[in-house]
Amino acid sequence: MKKLSIKISFFLLGLIILIFFFGQFDNIDKFRNTNPNVARITNATRFDSLDILFIGSSASYSGINPVFFDSLGLRTYNLGIAAAGPYFYELLVNDYLAAVKQKPKSVFLLMLPTTFMDQIDNFEEIGIHRYLNKPISNETIAKKYSSWSSYPNLLIKSFQKGAKNLIFRDKLSEENALTEINGKGFYPSKETSSSTKELQEFSFYSGWIKQKFHFNKFEYLIHYAKSLEEQGIVVVFYFVPCNKASSFFNKQFLKDFTNVLSATRKTSLILDGTPINLIDSLDYRNSDHLNSNGASKVSKTIANEIVNTPKLKYLFGLSDTYSQLNK
Repeated sequence: MKKLSIKISFFLLGLIILIFFFGQFDNIDKFRNTNPNVARITNATRFDSLDILFIGSSASYSGINPVFFDSLGLRTYNLGIAAAGPYFYELLVNDYLAAVKQKPKSVFLLMLPTTFMDQIDNFEEIGIHRYLNKPISNETIAKKYSSWSSYPNLLIKSFQKGAKNLIFRDKLSEENALTEINGKGFYPSKETSSSTKELQEFSFYSGWIKQKFHFNKFEYLIHYAKSLEEQGIVVVFYFVPCNKASSFFNKQFLKDFTNVLSATRKTSLILDGTPINLIDSLDYRNSDHLNSNGASKVSKTIANEIVNTPKLKYLFGLSDTYSQLNK
């Protein structure tokens, strides 16, 4: 019995060593990864001394096109990552700040109902911490965000990815996904939504009706925003339209979001990117994401808001020539 216990112990020890060994290679494909989320992270540090660093979820990279801010003479980058919320925001911004020589004048943080959902900041599904310029270990993530319950799955995922990267190393893509995100993080799309497509997507969104608003994530976001302000970075919250997304939440969830949004307006800058001329069938690519046409309208709207906000107009040294952008 004792010998069997010893054999089992050695087997388990060997298995643990194997898991950790392969796990350390889970990100060696960083610069040749075809995932647009990874490409946005690796590409971001090419853009130093920014006026605006846009942070958000897929709603951000689908809805904010930096080209419209270029027209104002503003240096911007869209570091939107799928399913990103307050925890992802913190990791992305801190990693970017540590990698560039000159910190951005401002950081724009997306604030939507989806920002405070259960599915947001899922390190198991989207392990961005392993693809940062300075990768963060699974152990650190589990400790920092009190997610020890997901730690075993994080280890297994790193093991699987690391083993795959080593075994198929010669077959890794020669290029990352930069061509898909037009260099500055925006995801262009000519797709349009339709009632048929939205009906097919309904099962994915139907579970949102059971969501409860995560006040702890809201408080975490506000606290992090204050820490950025203390570093001399102007923080602006922004909102973009998301087609039918809000209709999938229950009334209490939306009420809670409306209340915290109203409270935030009293102490922080919030820019609403909702234009008055959005057309569901032309400006969205699915139930909750804008397409390129819609993004152009939203980006122009936010640019207008910037020009009409004295604090930001002064921060960026803008003149009264914005009307040229809409000609």
